[in-house]
Amino acid sequence: MTRMARPDIEIDDSSKPKQPHAGLVLDRCLSDWLDDSTQKGELFAEFVKTACSLPVSAFYPSAYQRWRDIMVEQAAQGNAYLWCGKVDGRLFLGTGGVSPLEAAVTLHHTYGLPSLPGSALKGLARAYASEKLDGQNPWIEKGQIDVLFGREPATVDGEWDGGDAGYVIFHDAWWIPGSNPHPLVREIVTVHHPDYYTSRGKTAATDFDSPTPNVQVAIQGSFLFAVEGPSAWAAFAMKLLQAALQAWGAGAKTAAGYGYFIDDTERNKAIAIALLPPGDRLRAEWKGKDDTNLAGSLVKPHWKDTWAGIEERFPNVDKTQFGQILDEVCGERLRSWAGKEQTSNKYKANRQLIKLLSMNQ
Repeated sequence: MTRMARPDIEIDDSSKPKQPHAGLVLDRCLSDWLDDSTQKGELFAEFVKTACSLPVSAFYPSAYQRWRDIMVEQAAQGNAYLWCGKVDGRLFLGTGGVSPLEAAVTLHHTYGLPSLPGSALKGLARAYASEKLDGQNPWIEKGQIDVLFGREPATVDGEWDGGDAGYVIFHDAWWIPGSNPHPLVREIVTVHHPDYYTSRGKTAATDFDSPTPNVQVAIQGSFLFAVEGPSAWAAFAMKLLQAALQAWGAGAKTAAGYGYFIDDTERNKAIAIALLPPGDRLRAEWKGKDDTNLAGSLVKPHWKDTWAGIEERFPNVDKTQFGQILDEVCGERLRSWAGKEQTSNKYKANRQLIKLLSMNQ
């Protein structure tokens, strides 16, 4: 048996802090590496399960929101394009990386959450774009690829010109908090013909081979992708990236169905609303409320928090203006509640609308 960690950083202690870091746990906190292969496999599987069940650190949502707000501001100015993509199943990322456990996964160094490097996304988009130069899909040209991703150095008049950088920036994709309770998940990948692979094909694969299950760390949930640059070029680059993620997938084992992305419809709607002018954004938010949320937001004890949130996000909107917007998008529903029981939230919400509108008189 090989000792894998100092006693004071074993897994039992690592799960207690308020700010857990899955990357630190996976790299440092496996207590022992047993000699018996069966016992080792069982211990390792349980260890990975524990590491994957760690909660998201409390400060990550704030860090993500700050980055999202910066990107939304750039997008509102026409300098960036955003897309929320959801992993259609599970994603293997960084499996070939350095790891003492042979179960590597790419995580943000500071926060311990999954992150798709911008350099990898740029390479994926470029490979997908280059595939369209085969003459069968003439919708992209070599010059466009050079502008989007950069031009390789060349010799001009006998001199090395150094090449050109791309016009757009592919940002790292951040895992979206709340898109899944746990961003990491234990996955079992079974090798059915181990001798065939270890011998590089010299040993024939047969139906009598013993399958070998391997525990790996996979990723689930949604990511926010951002491409920044001149408006038209950034939009084009995002379309390429989005198509590549959906058609080719990212990470390892895409041939086995891992790593493909689909549109995260609800979160993309939220991004679209966030890009609207303040007044239109407020209209869209309230128009989308169902009856229960609409009524509950306008009456005690929630009204105080509702208005505090509006004041914080829309400092230029006063109660009179909010009443007009509310009447515009929800007035018909709210007025229809005038005949409801007076103790109901719907009746009270109707009276709140009347109160807000009376401020304008």
